[in-house]
Amino acid sequence: NGRFADKGFQDDCDAHNQTISYCGVGAHHQNGIVENKNKTLTQGARTMLLHGIRMWPEMITTMFWPFALKAMAERMNKLHIHLDGSTPESKFYGVCGEVPVANYHTLFCPVYVLNAKAQNEGAMGPPKWNPRARIGIYLGHSPFHAGSVALVLSPTTGLVSPQNSMWCLMTIFQRYHL
Repeated sequence: NGRFADKGFQDDCDAHNQTISYCGVGAHHQNGIVENKNKTLTQGARTMLLHGIRMWPEMITTMFWPFALKAMAERMNKLHIHLDGSTPESKFYGVCGEVPVANYHTLFCPVYVLNAKAQNEGAMGPPKWNPRARIGIYLGHSPFHAGSVALVLSPTTGLVSPQNSMWCLMTIFQRYHL
């Protein structure tokens, strides 16, 4: 079993009162807990991707699978609330806090992103009749920025960038039509 059978690894496990058991190749039934989590993760990501494809078939394709998988993993870690009120992430880090539900939007929904001139406070914005925003595709949260910063794909350039000044069209619709 490769590195896991190494004496140094075994000694470290013994020193920390940990045990290790090996399973055979292809014996997925021997690790049911992990296999169930993988199934939940895969099915959730598949559902989000299929929803995106159905709602915006001209833009969303199966090439967005990694973003769906990442978004589903984040939702499982941050939004799954146990009976004691904690989330898997709060248990892992040993912290308590509220769940930032307001920062989550429908994955792959269209968003409006303010142009750079309109984002700068105090600066003169674009001329009155020019567009102040561009359309983008919401790809989830940025892993390197604050929780309110989203990753947005520009359909014209094909580039993904972190954006703070954006409005999700689903949020606008819900706010004014429900």
